[in-house]
Amino acid sequence: MKKIFLYLTLFVFVTSCGHKKDKQQAPGADSVQVENTTLSEQFIHDTLLTIKQVKKSDTYIDSLTNHKHGISFMIGKPQQGKENLGYQIQAGYNSDVHFETYYFFYINPANKEIKVLDQTSGNILSLQEWQKQNP
Repeated sequence: MKKIFLYLTLFVFVTSCGHKKDKQQAPGADSVQVENTTLSEQFIHDTLLTIKQVKKSDTYIDSLTNHKHGISFMIGKPQQGKENLGYQIQAGYNSDVHFETYYFFYINPANKEIKVLDQTSGNILSLQEWQKQNP
């Protein structure tokens, strides 16, 4: 009787944890689409890694993690407001404990324009303006 109660309790616990199986990823699920313009994760990754400051942070994170991984990107939803900033991408160090954001980028999917949040002033600058201020 105790064994049945134990198995029943274990079964209820396991099924009520809300654990969901990973769904199979649909083709094209690694991209975001707006107005018939698609930005793939690979495009975002490759484009942002061409920025000098991101390359430097990538090298730093690579050495910090003993060459296990470099800089990571988190892609957010499109930002709405006065100007269409596009998708917000956080670039930084993804540890086992938390994500440490180094940069906030915005990529407009329509024209592929990159903007950057200047964290000291709080202003969103064009990539060229930001690079002039952060050599």
